[in-house]
Amino acid sequence: MPDYTDLLASGENPSGTKQVVYFAPIGTFDTLEKPGGLDAAALADVAVISTDHVFKSGGKFYKLELEINKNEFNSEYQGAIRGNADKQIFTGLIPNLSADQLGILRKLRNERLIALIPLADGQHLQLGEEDNPAMLSDNFGSGTQEGGERGAVITITAYGYKALYTGAVSFTAAV
Repeated sequence: MPDYTDLLASGENPSGTKQVVYFAPIGTFDTLEKPGGLDAAALADVAVISTDHVFKSGGKFYKLELEINKNEFNSEYQGAIRGNADKQIFTGLIPNLSADQLGILRKLRNERLIALIPLADGQHLQLGEEDNPAMLSDNFGSGTQEGGERGAVITITAYGYKALYTGAVSFTAAV
């Protein structure tokens, strides 16, 4: 178990998420890596997945592009002393409406997922793990003539510990 250290604030605090979310169904992975956990040798490794996930042939991460400044990740403590994981919720807005959009969102409702949330500072939060996947749901709104946004509000929900994924994010299908 790593020793404790001072936790000093960094000089910058870039808030927000980027305008994209990455996802892959659990079944497309050959190997899903895990963070180091409390037994990690260093504090920085406790909540970091530094080894690349390995996809089965044809597997890769897919992108969901989002509207600017309408996306947010929140995590809140859940459970008793020994079950002290977090409820992680990402919400975002996919603008407009298309048949492909409706099709993929309908399919994703039935998938167990790994989702990566790119933050403004370049880091990726991972939602979901092999035994406790992320789930996606969506709601559609037509918007109004005056300032309303038309599109699908997606919600990606997962339960577990917050983890940063520093491995490769592959958008090319594995061979």
